[in-house]
Amino acid sequence: MAFNVGTIYSKITADGKTYLASGSELVASELSLLLNFQKYSLFFGNNMGVDLEKYLHLNNKQAIFNLIKSDIEILFSKYGKAYLKKIDMIFNTDSSLEITLTVSMDIYGRNTIMIPLNVSN
Repeated sequence: MAFNVGTIYSKITADGKTYLASGSELVASELSLLLNFQKYSLFFGNNMGVDLEKYLHLNNKQAIFNLIKSDIEILFSKYGKAYLKKIDMIFNTDSSLEITLTVSMDIYGRNTIMIPLNVSN
């Protein structure tokens, strides 16, 4: 399976420079990381991950959408730094799945960001 997609973290740019990120960039990076982890795979035993690959072999697209939506909503209920506003999914003919999360930094929907995820075998 392949994915493409508060506090401060450091990031190294393409030209080798390191900078500190925060705010929506930090939240987008953290969520992308958490969505890439399988449940219970983090070294400290956290159950924050999402097991998206388990849905790739299913054929019922409505059921897949509802199951993935539920897993992502559970993740957001534990995450606490952002609020999930919308989930869009596109089922491709090659059995890959494109998910776009619309996320807000506050409960009122201000400072909205989009987080794209591509899931494939």
